[in-house]
Amino acid sequence: MAALLAQLQPDRLTVEISPDVVAYRQTYGVLLLRRLEMILERLAGDSPPSAGFGEHSAIVEIRTLLGLPYEFSVACAYAGEKGIKVQAIDQADSSLAKLRQIEERLISLSHLKRLVSSPAAAPPDNTYRYALARQLLASPDAQQRSAFLQSCRGKEGIGPRDRHLATMIRSLLQSDPGHLVHIGGWVHLLDDPAGETLYSLLSDLQPRRLLLDPDQPLIP
Repeated sequence: MAALLAQLQPDRLTVEISPDVVAYRQTYGVLLLRRLEMILERLAGDSPPSAGFGEHSAIVEIRTLLGLPYEFSVACAYAGEKGIKVQAIDQADSSLAKLRQIEERLISLSHLKRLVSSPAAAPPDNTYRYALARQLLASPDAQQRSAFLQSCRGKEGIGPRDRHLATMIRSLLQSDPGHLVHIGGWVHLLDDPAGETLYSLLSDLQPRRLLLDPDQPLIP
């Protein structure tokens, strides 16, 4: 992603994450990560050195949820280097509620002990998701895209969130025209026959879509 941003050279960056989630992760996330590590150290003291609790898939998932997303971190690093603005423009969603639940339900000695004693899950295979994204982004079949998007519509999916994102991006471009790059989920970039995705709502601006795929880095 850093290489792509260097190639695109945007004047401004927006990221599909809510400001509330960013603030929570920057403050409470650090404290919760510290608490997590303290409990893991205690568990490690009662187990053989080969236990490797820190690499357990459940622990990796918790760390990921508590930390700032990779995309936002890369955007901030690039913005800091180039002296441009990066803005979190998503509306508050269930991810903030999930973060708050972690403190209450997940990061405790008893719960973490159960987690690390359970079999580790296999690493996620995103091959299918990338193939699906590439197919749907390039598909001229409106019926196929519509059928897929039907399951993605709703309060936290396609619809209200996309309208909010589109309004934010238009407002930013009106106040400061320039080369804006938005970083977000690929589902919002599908050409929607119902006109509810972010891409469809901003179609008059003729946005260019790029898919970050480790096997095939870009798609026009």
